[in-house]
Amino acid sequence: MSPETTRPKRLYDYRITARGEWLCEGNPIQDPDLLRLLSCSLTGDRNGRFWVKCQGETHPVRVEDAPLLVERLEPETDDRGRLQGVVIVLADKRVFALDDTLRLSPSNRLYLTIRKINLEALPARGPFYELTRYLEQDRRGYYIPVAGKHYYVQSREETGR
Repeated sequence: MSPETTRPKRLYDYRITARGEWLCEGNPIQDPDLLRLLSCSLTGDRNGRFWVKCQGETHPVRVEDAPLLVERLEPETDDRGRLQGVVIVLADKRVFALDDTLRLSPSNRLYLTIRKINLEALPARGPFYELTRYLEQDRRGYYIPVAGKHYYVQSREETGR
């Protein structure tokens, strides 16, 4: 736990599975309002530790893969079909813009870092394939062109994660 946390009366065992499912004490959390509250309260550090801060208490969260799941992408294209922007919709319904923080793991899984909240998100299958439609390659590697910029896909070794 982070030093500025308060000791909860009861320490809950929260876990986010590799498929993005939240569990509490091994049981799936199905209430959409509670899921959103937990997901929006999630923070992490550079050491890969995560926790939720809720109602003055802090509870650790074990994360099997990425702490967030991209549920949907909304590509914004010009009249020639070129990307001008990409809206990312997380499973908790928060919305962010795609930026240049794409990372490919050694097992070929694509991750996006949501800079505004400094957490990684794993695209679900549909958003993953949507993104790959726009992949291009040059001598530096693979990238997604967005509004004239090249968002390069970094390898795990390049990002240090």
